[in-house]
Amino acid sequence: MFKNIINKICNFFKKEKPNTYIKIFLDKEIVGFAQCINYNKIAGTENVNVYLNRAYFDRLRLSEIFSRSFFYAHAQKHPLLIEVKNDKNTLRINNAWLISSGSQSKSDGWLIVNDLLLEAECMNEL
Repeated sequence: MFKNIINKICNFFKKEKPNTYIKIFLDKEIVGFAQCINYNKIAGTENVNVYLNRAYFDRLRLSEIFSRSFFYAHAQKHPLLIEVKNDKNTLRINNAWLISSGSQSKSDGWLIVNDLLLEAECMNEL
């Protein structure tokens, strides 16, 4: 299922499949994907700032993450898990909470959000 969804997204934007996959989970269920990620640890803590340049969320699952299916920081009900996987490594960013987001658009069951900034409690490499 995951590969089919990635293929649909890549075909939609006419891009090649990436070597790195960025999946967004809620309670072990995939709720979205991201196109590109940057992260850095916050000095003196284990917290991590996470920047996603573009993320795709399943519109049917938004009400599980946000109250009333509205996508904004103060409406988030549950933390997210972000998994970054490439050919060799897997990185998990745990308990991510939305701080801010940019423009949004909708397409075929997806909510596409630009410029997401999240703060997470910890980061683990598997």
